[in-house]
Amino acid sequence: MARVSDRAGRRVYLPTFAVAVAAAFLLMGGTIVGFILVRTHGLFGFKLGFTSGLAATVLVIEIVAVVLAAVTAWVMTRNAGAGA
Repeated sequence: MARVSDRAGRRVYLPTFAVAVAAAFLLMGGTIVGFILVRTHGLFGFKLGFTSGLAATVLVIEIVAVVLAAVTAWVMTRNAGAGA
């Protein structure tokens, strides 16, 4: 269980899998957004002028990973109430 504080300052405990899922979404989402920003507008003064042919493939795989993580989180949340 991970311990965090709510707005009123009370301690709230989150299930470990919820913290892991949130971290996974942040990491994968940040990777996708970062790649798109670097490719189009630039990020922190760096603009990518050339990408290999596999860049689009990797971007699609990353998006599929986000969808699969969302489905996994939904199934785990559904099964948590069933005692599985």
